Amino acid sequence: MTDLNKSPLLDVSLLGRVKVHVRGEPVDLPPKSQLLLASLIELRGGALSAAQLTERLGEEGRRKGQAEPDNPISLFYSHMDKLRTKLRVAHPDAGALIPDNHKREGYRLLVGPEVAVDAYRFEDLVKLAQAATDKGEFVRIAEQALRQWGEIPQGLRGGEPLAGLNGLWAAGYRGSLQQSYQNTLIAWLEARTEMGHHVELLPALTQLSSEPVPNEIVTGLYMLSLSRAGGAGDAIRAFEQIEDRLTDLGLVAAPELHRLNRQLKAQGATITLVDQSKERSMTENESEQPAETIQPKIEKVDVLATGEHGTAIRNQWNVPGTHARINYSEGSMEVTETQADEQ
Repeated sequence: MTDLNKSPLLDVSLLGRVKVHVRGEPVDLPPKSQLLLASLIELRGGALSAAQLTERLGEEGRRKGQAEPDNPISLFYSHMDKLRTKLRVAHPDAGALIPDNHKREGYRLLVGPEVAVDAYRFEDLVKLAQAATDKGEFVRIAEQALRQWGEIPQGLRGGEPLAGLNGLWAAGYRGSLQQSYQNTLIAWLEARTEMGHHVELLPALTQLSSEPVPNEIVTGLYMLSLSRAGGAGDAIRAFEQIEDRLTDLGLVAAPELHRLNRQLKAQGATITLVDQSKERSMTENESEQPAETIQPKIEKVDVLATGEHGTAIRNQWNVPGTHARINYSEGSMEVTETQADEQ
């Protein structure tokens, strides 16, 4: 039975700079050894041939502008020996995690309870979240997955896993992890928005909306949360700013965002009425003045809002005391007289 209080035999962090610990103690590996170890980790016990690993080392060297070695396979064997020696020196059992039978079966890392990898934890939690039976469970598990990368959010892409490693394979694995992070993050944001966590999400959505290239789903969630937390005006201004940034990039906001912007304008428009909050003190000797007629003043034609003198019900705004009903339709306002007994 594994001692739960004991550190894993091999603990590797890939979601950032590659870090290796053996029984809790750090092991300093050079970049090529990190690349070899990360390659074996990705396959979760699957094997890679010497030729495949040699090619990955060659890609890493070419990306750094290094000259091609005279004997690439010999150089690979040298780097693999260094990796296994480093692990073995840290702990004899750690060196045995990469078995000797590589000539026939290829190189592999023995994966089991004694091997802990943050990328494994992230991937496993994502699968659990996707299988969740209700929204609350999904949010809880997805949050655990995202926290494997650090504080939420780490940008839209989770930062830079395998930081410092070069080559096509490293770039591909990095991109795969980043895409999985982004998909999980957006699904988590959508679920929490549906649960009504608008105010709590605003700091994260504000940060994400400032990404160099705005994401349309995140932008929509940001606008929605702004409107729920502080009013449609904030959301409309945010859309205008993001639309300007997209225009500068030669891009166009998605139709869904324009549609949401129109909906927010319809819900959040302002009709300001004459202020009647000032009360006049009356004495028995003063004659009562006629009541001031409330006159709606339309500030924006394409928007409708409620105020203290009226109530918005769907497309119409009833103004008590004026015997008038203001009907809103796309882009216009219409005032119709009503009978006093309707009020």
